[in-house]
Amino acid sequence: MTPTREQCLRMLEERAVPQEIREHGILVARVAVGIAEALRARGHDLDLDIIEAAALLHDIARTEADHARAGANALAARGYGRLAEIVRQHMRPETEQQNRITEVTVVYLADKHVLGKHIVPLERRFDKRRHECRLNPAALRSIEENYRIARGIEGMFVRAMGCSGDVLECLRMEDIHPNGGSVK
Repeated sequence: MTPTREQCLRMLEERAVPQEIREHGILVARVAVGIAEALRARGHDLDLDIIEAAALLHDIARTEADHARAGANALAARGYGRLAEIVRQHMRPETEQQNRITEVTVVYLADKHVLGKHIVPLERRFDKRRHECRLNPAALRSIEENYRIARGIEGMFVRAMGCSGDVLECLRMEDIHPNGGSVK
């Protein structure tokens, strides 16, 4: 069972998720669905409805500690087990997911390409995190590991899409950006 877009937006509202986090989720959903559609066109079996719902809801508990787990728990409590699993892994997919094209990796990578309300290359997203954590060696190691994972998943997607560059270059931006805008 997957909630509709309207149900997802209502859940965010019920939990008083701040508007900027909702807007981020809406853009992540656009990017995720764009990626999934491109992969489906190349024969990959992906559930667009659950991808959209997971992307919309991935930060449902963003203001809480360990927000990925808290969000997953909230969704599981509503009976959305599969959706909860995608949300739980949106910060870093489990090892067995990292080399597969799945709903988990699509939502994960889409989130890494959205910084606030802007679609950005991976390098820009991770440079921001590196700067924020520059004085914390343990956090920097974690960021670099996550960057390595994101680059690996992106490479896998680009090869599967039959293009070059990054996934943003493989997609038509007007299909995913509300104003047909550019990458920042």
